[in-house]
Amino acid sequence: MTVLISVWGASPGVGKSTLCDGLSRWLAGAGLRGDHFREEEVLTRPQFTAVAEEFKATGRVRLQTLIAGTAQFVDAVVASGDDVVITDALVPFVPTLLAMGHGEEAIDAFMSDLTEVLAQVRPVIGIPPWIPPPSGGGGNGFLRSRAGKAGSPPGRIGVYRQRPAGDG
Repeated sequence: MTVLISVWGASPGVGKSTLCDGLSRWLAGAGLRGDHFREEEVLTRPQFTAVAEEFKATGRVRLQTLIAGTAQFVDAVVASGDDVVITDALVPFVPTLLAMGHGEEAIDAFMSDLTEVLAQVRPVIGIPPWIPPPSGGGGNGFLRSRAGKAGSPPGRIGVYRQRPAGDG
């Protein structure tokens, strides 16, 4: 089963892309076959054509369109036979959905749909330790508030936040 690694964080410019580049090179050096889906490719990858067109036309993307594009992407990942796919800030889309004005109830339903779509791969969402958590003093806290709860899609997907050494 292909591992889908999504490096996620709350802010632009904090090193997610640099981390993804390095991780991609390291995994290739270890002999794993993979793909690196860069953040800016969401508007050019063929599986996300409808997402890009809808966004360009309206400045928003319907949740159904985003799920359909993600399902097409996952199908392509499975068909590729890659060992690992690294996505730079792609999944779980929460900051984008919040910015587009979707409420918590709609995002909760979206996350359930996303969990089903991602069932064909082994998703891992990584939050680098130097990126501040999206809850507490500044973030909405939506993803963090659901991580690890029974029956919660992000908890089933697996949200991992590496803690810096000495951080208890």
